[in-house]
Amino acid sequence: MRWRDLSIQNKVQLVILLTCAVALLLAGTVFLVWETVTFRTTMQHDMVALADTFGKTCAAALQFERPDEAAEKLTGLASHQNVLGATLFTKDGAAFADYAMPGHARELPVKVGDDGDRFERDRLWVWQPVLRGEKRIGTLGLVVGLQQLRDRQRKSLAIVLAVLALAIGVAWGVSSRLQRVISRPILSLAATAKEVSERQDYAVRAARQGTDELGRLTDAFNEMLAQIQQRDAELQRAHDELEQRVAARTLELGRSNRELEQFAYVAAHDLQEPLRAVAGFADLLRQRYSGQLDEKADQYINFTIDGAKRMQGLLNGLLDYSRVTMRRNPLAQVNLEDVWLEVVADLGPAITETQAVVTHDPLPAVYIDQMQFKRLLQNLVSNALKFRGPESPRVHVSVRALGEEWEFAVRDNGIGIAPEFVAKIFDIFQRLHTRQQYPGTGLGLAICKRIVERHGGRIWVESTPGQGSTFRFTIRMMPTGDL
Repeated sequence: MRWRDLSIQNKVQLVILLTCAVALLLAGTVFLVWETVTFRTTMQHDMVALADTFGKTCAAALQFERPDEAAEKLTGLASHQNVLGATLFTKDGAAFADYAMPGHARELPVKVGDDGDRFERDRLWVWQPVLRGEKRIGTLGLVVGLQQLRDRQRKSLAIVLAVLALAIGVAWGVSSRLQRVISRPILSLAATAKEVSERQDYAVRAARQGTDELGRLTDAFNEMLAQIQQRDAELQRAHDELEQRVAARTLELGRSNRELEQFAYVAAHDLQEPLRAVAGFADLLRQRYSGQLDEKADQYINFTIDGAKRMQGLLNGLLDYSRVTMRRNPLAQVNLEDVWLEVVADLGPAITETQAVVTHDPLPAVYIDQMQFKRLLQNLVSNALKFRGPESPRVHVSVRALGEEWEFAVRDNGIGIAPEFVAKIFDIFQRLHTRQQYPGTGLGLAICKRIVERHGGRIWVESTPGQGSTFRFTIRMMPTGDL
């Protein structure tokens, strides 16, 4: 696990332990260096003194040229286990007598070195002049092993490591308690922040546990929560007020829409009778006085009859548009295959006249207002037959399940729709062509949109001019209470 992923408790504890370990390791290193230097210095002094002592002991034997006696005296060095060998030289530098610890005969000094002592090749070499009175009569050379120094270093290192391990153990126990002084306020603050985040409750406050920097951090955190709480309260009040305004406005708009729908329905219904009278009397005038009046009079009568008929068509379309919401039946499960047979039967003459090929995929049973859904399919298929191209119309109806909705598609090979008109064709009284080109009221697709929305869906078109159009719409698989 990386350092930044550790908990604050472990980080504080490790910081304490690492600090103690580094300090103890530095102190142990200094101790080892000091111990080594001190021991080496003491050994040098001791060996120089030992060489001086044995040089004085062997001085008489060297002066009177008794090598056997000198060698016997040098055997006294055997009691000093770190002395590997010694050679007594004459003043001319010739070896006079020697001593070697068993197994170290090859390490005997073979020539005289400079007076003094030095460390060389893991050995201490000592060269001590041998004096008789004030006169130098020879030199005693000692070669000293450093095994005692190495043993002392290993022992000191073991002591340092033992102390280090013991100190780290004690520091671990102490730090596990002392770290709580720092980690407890931070952990408490983190727990409060998590609680606020999970519950979205800004009324929670962190407990202050001191007057130090952590205490001031806790105060700042609580002040921030208080500001957020106050801001949320203000936002909630504004949201509630806005919702009330929207609800009131929606209620008012709904009431206005219902009144407008009622007015449109009543107006369209009540205007039917006067229009029928106008159309009827105009037709009687044409039948009775045709040819008796001048040409302009006959033209005016024909204009009147044509205008009345077009007005009747608009009123009938407006009535159909209003009936989607004014006169609607409860949604019920209906087999669309039966509805499709009725649509094809009603459009049979137009299908025969245009030599159209109308096909469909297997249709499911859905929850619909049967009369309205029949009108929806009939309008879409009728438009496909009306807005046809030079080829015979081909119309195909397909359906697929998408989540909790059915998606229907009515595809044709007609004249298509230009992209700039795609967003307008579902608006009421929108026409893309003249009445001479394609008759109609401009209400068919607006009625389709209203029926689809009444069933909880949406309708749109995908089209390429000259290649045809695909009208898609969705309805819910299961009805909801608002339908």
